[in-house]
Amino acid sequence: MIGFTAYPGSPTLLESTLVAVLSDIIDSLLGQGFARIHRVGQGVDTTPAGHGRGLA
Repeated sequence: MIGFTAYPGSPTLLESTLVAVLSDIIDSLLGQGFARIHRVGQGVDTTPAGHGRGLA
């Protein structure tokens, strides 16, 4: 695993678990009458600030 595993106490999820959780949430919202659901933020950048992006 990669990502936040270097930080003690940071939870991790299997991809299948994340998909199941998001599917349940979306199904719940649709069941409550939401007609549109927008995805905001497509990921998490785990690069430390000032590293890897041409920043000094």
